Amino acid sequence: MSHAYDKRHASAQAQVGVLGRMDVRMVNILLLGAVVAALVGYLVLNNGVSTKGYSLRSLQARISDLEEERQKLDLAVVSGQSMGTIDGRIQGLGFVPVARVEYVGGGSGVAMR
Repeated sequence: MSHAYDKRHASAQAQVGVLGRMDVRMVNILLLGAVVAALVGYLVLNNGVSTKGYSLRSLQARISDLEEERQKLDLAVVSGQSMGTIDGRIQGLGFVPVARVEYVGGGSGVAMR
């Protein structure tokens, strides 16, 4: 009986050994797949971050250009509102300076119907 037991035990161990090797192979394949998936995910995320960084730099350059343009426009507004510029425009339109101002006074300051 001991001989029959040894054969059955050896046969059971052989089956477990084949299944064990198959399970280890499957685990290795799954782990390799997980590592590959993680690397692909990392590359996708890294690419997204780089694209957003490029967009951010582009927008910052645009902000800088717009700020410079705003400063130039502010300077143009200030120079357009200066007395020298206004006097030049007045003379260009043919207006003449007023020598004396006369105010009209009404008796009671109320209009009649």
